[in-house]
Order: sequence, then structure tokens, then C-alpha cells
Amino acid sequence: MEPKDHPNFDDLPQVEGFPQGCAWGIFDRAGKKDVYGTLNFLTPRVVQAAAAEVKDGISISLNWPLNAIKFPLTGRRQTVHNVLTLSEAGMPFLGFDDELEFNTQFSSQWDSLCHYAHQTSGLHYNGSKPAREGLQTDAPGELPTCDHWHARGGIVGRGVLVDYKRYAEEVLGQEYSAVDGYRITVEDIEAVAEFQGLEFKAGDVLLVHTGYTSLIENPTPEVFAKMAKGMSGVHGTQETAKWFWNKRISAVAGDAHAFEALPPLRPDGTISTMEALGDLVLHTWFLSMFGMPIDATTPQSGLSTPPAADSPTPLSHVQACWDRIRPTSTIYRLLFSNIVFVSASNGRMIAQLPLEPMHLNSKSTLHGSVSATIVDWAGGMAIASTGRENGTGVSVDIHVSYVSTARDGETIEIEAWVNRTGRSLAYTQVEIRKATTDGTKGKIVATGSHTKYLAV
Repeated sequence: MEPKDHPNFDDLPQVEGFPQGCAWGIFDRAGKKDVYGTLNFLTPRVVQAAAAEVKDGISISLNWPLNAIKFPLTGRRQTVHNVLTLSEAGMPFLGFDDELEFNTQFSSQWDSLCHYAHQTSGLHYNGSKPAREGLQTDAPGELPTCDHWHARGGIVGRGVLVDYKRYAEEVLGQEYSAVDGYRITVEDIEAVAEFQGLEFKAGDVLLVHTGYTSLIENPTPEVFAKMAKGMSGVHGTQETAKWFWNKRISAVAGDAHAFEALPPLRPDGTISTMEALGDLVLHTWFLSMFGMPIDATTPQSGLSTPPAADSPTPLSHVQACWDRIRPTSTIYRLLFSNIVFVSASNGRMIAQLPLEPMHLNSKSTLHGSVSATIVDWAGGMAIASTGRENGTGVSVDIHVSYVSTARDGETIEIEAWVNRTGRSLAYTQVEIRKATTDGTKGKIVATGSHTKYLAV
């Protein structure tokens, strides 16, 4: 059956004891309980049509490190990464092995259809009732777990991005934040789609960009304070769920903490609490009653401004900006003549600077004024990485906090990122730390914030 052959939300057969719209049994065939849910919308015809839309052949990774979230999550253990030498493992040759212990919620992850139950009945998708023992086996069998997705070839289809963050900032002119608790309604989704020229099709994997993962990679105290009150995401209501089913969405993905906005709404429409995750509306509808997989905390900034096959990269934007301003700034030429760009992504830049006597104070340590100049310079380079290489703005406000120090001969690493932009202001953060040789982040030397006015 093709997606259009399945009933709309209001026409789904009634499931006893459950509200109208529960899709249990819809995908059952020959007396066998379905375990795929809305992934059944990804028929060969739908996948073939999706493949025909590929034009540039550019792939963009949506991966996030396993230890991307550096702060504790209630009831969940943080990632532990151990590196062992092969000789320690009893092997008589040189090399290394990795050992990992991790909870999937600390990174990008797909929620299987056994992740979140229908809270009133305790049942999962299609009436299943898994137990821990059954889920810990190598072959869960009839339970709707994600190993079945692998067996059918994975999730392959047409991904469509609803870039709400960009729409709010560039079209609506809002000073939007992913931790303001904004509820992205169906009307918002349709408005963004119209602006982007996007037409939804049956079987689409719908992605929603809020900007959350970019904020919590290096959260400020202000971000933490806001997170405790609310997080932006899709508006969790039955009407929202109905819209997703009627569009025949096969799966949803987002960079938000839970895909849907937090705190959730109670059945009477009042706002619940951040701790009351048993009130999650879209988790109940999508995972439990539709069988619609949810992907959460998956970075999407790369999708927001994907490079064309022959387009400049964020690093080339940064280099072009530096090449433009270096000849006209005596202080930059003096202090940063040997600076090296390490990497850049959209809104983020990393560089390294070997310290020389010109960078030092009377105590032969990094001079505070040099750190301040680095914050000034790096904030502009972060803005340049977004494509504004010819206009990174003028300084409105700079703050520097001095944490430790560095000495002559040491190399410091400078990481700068754009926290958010409005119509005329860009807010950047900078971290100066000692460079390491093993890829880890070294000891912090100084941190700073830099606000710049962007000409409209």
C-alpha cells in the first residue's frame, strides 16, 4: 500500500480504550503485528522518488559526539571513554582500543517505538508491552525496537528541513533563542515551508531546526537559567499530531532536546512542569500511537546553510575576511602574524596562536590586553564563518574573564562561536585555552563575550 491509501486521522478505525487517531493495527499484515509504524510510508516508490531529487550530491553529517552534552542529565550516566593499549589487552604489538560506556540521551539519538509508553495504559506501539529482560536480548523478536529498522534497510527517504531558527531571525526579525520555550505551531511550520518554497510529500522525514544543540555545546549561565524554565520545540498538541499523520510523515527529527517544546501541556491545555515528562503529548502520539520514530538533539546548522558543490566553505569565508582586514590593521598584523586557522563551521571558528614575547606582560605571561584583542578579533571571525566575510560589524560591547595564564613558547587555542543574531546585533562567545596535541580541550586561559552591530 502507498501512503495515500491509508486513512486520515479522523477516519482511522477506533482502538478500544484509546482516543480517535490511534493507528494500531493499520500496518498489520496476514495476522502479523507490525513493528515499523510510519516507516511503512517509505515504500519503494517513495524512496525512488526521493532519490530522483538529488542534485548536487553533497552529504552533510548530522552526527554529534557521544559526549556532546557536558552537564548531567537526571537519572542518566554520562559518557565514559577509556583508551587501552593493545599490550594492556595482552596483545604483543603496538596500537590502541577504545572502550565506551554511554547513555544515548547524551548525544543525537533515535527514539525507538519502545522508548516511551502510552502512560495511562503502559502499552507501547501496537499494543506491545516490553519488559527490560526482553529488550536486553539480542533478538527482541516481535517488540517494535529499532533493530527491525536495520533489517528493512534503515531509514531511507526524502528529508525536508523546516528551519524555524533562521525564519524567526531573518524573516520575522526576532531575537529568538532555542531556550526561550517557544512552541512552534503547525501554522509556523507551514509559514516556514511557504517561505522556503517547500512542499511536503507523503513519506517525508521532517526535520525542525531550533538552534538548541549549538547553544548547549558551550552553555552560558544565562542559557542554563533559561533551560530550567523551558526549551523551544514543536507545539505538543493533538492537533499537531493530527497534522503530522495526515501529511503521512514517516519520521521526525530535530535538534531540540525532546523535539517537542518543554514544559509539555496538560490535557486541559495548561502548562505542566519541566519535571512532568509523563505529560509529553507528541511522544505519546508519535511513538506510542502512530509508531512514528523521533530523532532528537541532532545538529542541523549544517543543513541550515548547506554549501553548494562549488560554494565557499565557512573556513574559506574566515580566511577571506582575515586576508581583507589584516593589511589595514597594524595591531592585528603585529599580534597575529603567525596565527593559524584550524577549522570552521557555520557560526564557529577555531584558530591557534604560538605565544611570543610581544604577547606577554611584565611577568612573562599572556597580557590581558592581548586576550581582550583576541576576543575582539575572534568574534568577528566567527561572524565571518556565516558568510559575512565583507561585513562583520563594529563592536558594541566586550567582556573578558581571566581564568589562568599561558607563557612564552606555549600555543593557545582560540574558539569563537555566534550565540545568536538579530536583525542588527550579533552575540559571540570566545574561549581561549592552552592547545593540546591529543585533540582534547586544554586548560581555559580566558573567556569572553563580544557583541557587534551589523549594518542592516
